[in-house]
Amino acid sequence: MIADDAGFIRQIIRETYEQAGHQIVAETTNGIDTVTKALEFNPDLLILDIVLPDRNGLEVAVDISSQNQDIVMVATSSLDSESIEENAKLAGCFHFLKKPFTKEELLQVAKMTALKMEKELKHG
Repeated sequence: MIADDAGFIRQIIRETYEQAGHQIVAETTNGIDTVTKALEFNPDLLILDIVLPDRNGLEVAVDISSQNQDIVMVATSSLDSESIEENAKLAGCFHFLKKPFTKEELLQVAKMTALKMEKELKHG
């Protein structure tokens, strides 16, 4: 699932994952829709922009992680700060990607997510 208010960013993420054989179950452009759709679709991975209309990505991450611990969330932002990355992880995000990110970084996130899920299944 992709949550970003910039259409070109959603397109890059969607095309990268679809070309690698992954399915995008939903795309959202604001915080409120992101929480609703994430809880409805229960995606394995949510690429979550920190700066969203209505509610920011950190608030969204807290809401989602308090209701569903199974969704792996990766925060993204063009804002560069250690505190943003730290706050994203405290809010429940597994990883942080600084924009602009590469297709290789997106694919690495998918691999990390798969490994995290496999480890939790085996050892959880």
